[in-house]
Amino acid sequence: MALFVQKYGGTSVGSIERIQQVADRIIHTIQQGHRVVVVVSAMAGETNRLTELALQITDTPSAREHDVLVTAGEQVSIALLSIALISRGYSAVSMLADQAGIKAAGHFGNARIESINTQVIEEHLQHNRIVIVAGFQGRDIEQNLISLGRGGTDTTAVAVAAAIEADECQIFTDVDGVYTTDPRLVKCAQKLSEVTFEEMFELASCGAKVLHRRSVELAGKYHVPLRVLSSFSPTNSDIQQSGTLITSSVTRHTELDQRVSKQKVAMENKKITGITASENEAMIVFDLPAVPQTEVFDLLSVLTEQDIELDMLSHEASFTHESTVAAIRFVIKTKDLPTALSLLQQYTEKNKLFSGQVMQVSDSVAKISVVGVGMRSHAGVITAVLKRLARQQIPVLLASATEIKVSVIIDKRYMELAVNALHEEFALNAEQSIKL
Repeated sequence: MALFVQKYGGTSVGSIERIQQVADRIIHTIQQGHRVVVVVSAMAGETNRLTELALQITDTPSAREHDVLVTAGEQVSIALLSIALISRGYSAVSMLADQAGIKAAGHFGNARIESINTQVIEEHLQHNRIVIVAGFQGRDIEQNLISLGRGGTDTTAVAVAAAIEADECQIFTDVDGVYTTDPRLVKCAQKLSEVTFEEMFELASCGAKVLHRRSVELAGKYHVPLRVLSSFSPTNSDIQQSGTLITSSVTRHTELDQRVSKQKVAMENKKITGITASENEAMIVFDLPAVPQTEVFDLLSVLTEQDIELDMLSHEASFTHESTVAAIRFVIKTKDLPTALSLLQQYTEKNKLFSGQVMQVSDSVAKISVVGVGMRSHAGVITAVLKRLARQQIPVLLASATEIKVSVIIDKRYMELAVNALHEEFALNAEQSIKL
């Protein structure tokens, strides 16, 4: 008998009909002899609806009261799901953050889980109750309700799974797993049966929307196996043979040892696991002749101190004694662009070293990333990426590489062409794949 944590997102509980189907799925899991703790989001669109109500009163609602407001959505969904289970003759109990022992700290709207006291959850499990926990929220040291921000329900599910030492954390969403790339961009994208934590973290960081990187990071830290599944699949499907499993190491090479040598060689030559594309990027370029590097660092700290993440930073240093720089380029999220431009303008106006310097901004760029642990044993991935894009006549504006990831910035209009070309380049198309 296994202990599972199952997370259901907003689309999975978006209506009474969907909540009834989730209840049926949970019951099927119980009937298979497993114990279940469920973590639930607000119904689809509910958090936005509650935020809009606050904005009808003021453009700047109190951060504390906004968290009290938006976390009410989860209270509705956990109660409705519990009612659905109880009406079918099963013992279930809904629990808010404080009832489930979830302690959090940080800023309102973006808190982090500090600890979970599992005593009450474990007592309910001992009495064979299905525990339904509200995601996206915690209680701080002053007993304030505080929300966990983007990806908060996924993070709650992983944290609960780690705390109660669950056998697996199952993330039910509106897709049936993790794909080699976005199927909306590449029709022959294929579903992956297994992905490592490292790969999934990079994919999530670079734009894959299946999981938030906070939850993947937490799962990797506490070695919680994650499985991405569709809540729209048949209720009686075998969960442990479905979706995509995310774990410390994948078994695809071990399984391959039992196949013919031709297949083994082909699979072991796989360098790339997946490709992501993100349109939510903006590139800023400074021409900075004869500005000391320390001044550049001060300029960038204006952004990082406001939690604006800098990506793909590139600067060209001269070889003078002062180590001056000629140019600097970096990428930020488009949502941060208005704030970033305001901060940079204020800084450059106050610092005469930057007087007359030119700042170029482009919000019509996309970031394409290829990810795979196989890159560790295969040199030349970045060269292959740049060559293929050159053959497609796609200019690369910036490029960077890590041990398991290569990212490039290109004009947004080439995004779909680039993803399709690279998907083919690294033999990720379904017709190119090895059948295991």
